[in-house]
Amino acid sequence: MQRRYESSAYARNFLQRQIAKTRADLETSERQLVSYAQAQGIINTGNSDSGANLSTDANSPQGNSLVSLNSALSEATARRVAAEGAFRAAQSSGITSEETASSQALRQSRAAVEAEYQQKRTTMKPEHPEMVSLRSRVTELDRQIARENSSVASGRVNALRAQFQAAASAERALRGQVENLKGQVLNLRGRSIRYAILQRDVDTNRALYDALLQRYKEIGVAGGVGTSPVSIVDRAEVPGQPFKPNLMLNLIFGLVLGLGLGVLLAIALEYLNDTIKTREDVRRKLRLACLGTIPKRAAKGDFLEDLKDPTSGVSEAYSTVAASLSFSTESGAPKVLLVTSSRPAEGKSSSALALAQNFSRRGKSVLLIDCDLRKPAFKSPSEDIGLTKLLTNSDPVSAHVSATHFENLWLLASGPIPPNPADLLSTGRFSAIVREASAQFDLIIIDAPPVIGLADAPLIASMCKDVMFVVESGKTRTSIAREALSKLSSAGAHIVGVTITKSVEGRNAYGYGYGYGYGYGYKYGAVRNRPAIALIPDQSDA
Repeated sequence: MQRRYESSAYARNFLQRQIAKTRADLETSERQLVSYAQAQGIINTGNSDSGANLSTDANSPQGNSLVSLNSALSEATARRVAAEGAFRAAQSSGITSEETASSQALRQSRAAVEAEYQQKRTTMKPEHPEMVSLRSRVTELDRQIARENSSVASGRVNALRAQFQAAASAERALRGQVENLKGQVLNLRGRSIRYAILQRDVDTNRALYDALLQRYKEIGVAGGVGTSPVSIVDRAEVPGQPFKPNLMLNLIFGLVLGLGLGVLLAIALEYLNDTIKTREDVRRKLRLACLGTIPKRAAKGDFLEDLKDPTSGVSEAYSTVAASLSFSTESGAPKVLLVTSSRPAEGKSSSALALAQNFSRRGKSVLLIDCDLRKPAFKSPSEDIGLTKLLTNSDPVSAHVSATHFENLWLLASGPIPPNPADLLSTGRFSAIVREASAQFDLIIIDAPPVIGLADAPLIASMCKDVMFVVESGKTRTSIAREALSKLSSAGAHIVGVTITKSVEGRNAYGYGYGYGYGYGYKYGAVRNRPAIALIPDQSDA
């Protein structure tokens, strides 16, 4: 204990010497700081970061007043600048809405007189007394309008000048008060040096006293270090079974979690893959009749050969569609049938050709019109004939119709691609062509462009009325198909039904044969998208 006391006394004496030296240095530096602030006109309005300045200028009444006046001076300067800007702008601006509103009645009177003058000018000469009187009234009204605008503008400029002068006067008064308080605060700072020195001595002695008391308490606490505060409450025992993991709980949790995730995944897939695949989807989602389902062709081959063979799966499927069309109206199949789809590459051109060939095989004279003037699907035997040429002249339809290698089937190709397909189709010439062709053929099938993104199909549908809509199974989204059908309905078209192409529904639904050596829907698939088919006499290129 003696050795510890001697060590503490030595440390205490050392700290006292260091504190005295530091205190003297601090006093000297504070005097230098105050002298420099007085010489440079610097005023401290906040607490020092180091905590050495215990009585700052902001704590005095003069300091508080100076801070308040500085804030008021800033606001007054802002008001003066704003008032001056408004005053200068009013001097250089023209007629404002306020001036216009004040002379609104005069302007209306002038407009009425001017209108009367212009009206009578057609029947009277300017030298006529009545015309001279009207012109004098217009001149007098212009003078009154100018005088009214000048009066309003002068009043507005005078009001803004008064506001500017008042703001400038208030700013000068506040600036004078701020300069006066600066001198008072600097004088107070010079007289507060001795007070700060005495206050610092008191704080230093109090800090030393608190440190000694704290040290004394630490020595008193050190006497009870030998007593242990720890006691045994209960002996630890080895558990008979593991607490974690709980196998049964983990199995139940995994089963419930997997089942929930599976259900959510199935719902998400059903929501994301919102396409039309089956007949039921057509009836439920589009609320239309399904005319037929064209199976997807499982192997490569010639589409025209499938059409020529009445026993092929594709031919049988289109026969079903043709039979459904025969019952779509009271008089049988529509006289003029438009075939379209919501987007390209859904099999509408192939469906138009297949239906035309199917009806021609039944003995009807059929005309297939290629109305896709942007990307034709059927080749023309000559660039001098076609729908484009027919729309721009008055030639008869028969001069532009070509026979095909299918009996009773004729083709009106699109012809050269025009720069403005929609403009050509929107004219009355197309309706005249359809009427003329209806008188010559039993059935007209029109291959139209897709609906989405183009204006051609709705224009054609408004003239043809009956429309067969083609949907690619598993590719066409329900929202896109509904949008396309809505555009067709808005154009006044009648949707006779929907045909699904490239369907795999028949592979599971029809696994038996018809005696022709094939299984319907299993081997033969849907038509290829937009088959660039050339129906040229005595040729079979497709």
